[in-house]
Amino acid sequence: MQTQRNRMQQQQQQQQQEQQQQEQQQEQQQEEPYLLFLCLRTVTSAASAAAAPSAAAAAAAAAAAA
Repeated sequence: MQTQRNRMQQQQQQQQQEQQQQEQQQEQQQEEPYLLFLCLRTVTSAASAAAAPSAAAAAAAAAAAA
């Protein structure tokens, strides 16, 4: 009787742990695309900020040549 009760408790604990793991995985899966978006946005804004001065310089050079 005691061993059966122990088994039941172990099964419940295992189920709870598995459920917690699944919930954590779901949270990570929801967060990842947003974090990826933030990274990409930061990189692209940094790249466009770096490209802007050179584009302005090119426009100025073209204006000076004309």
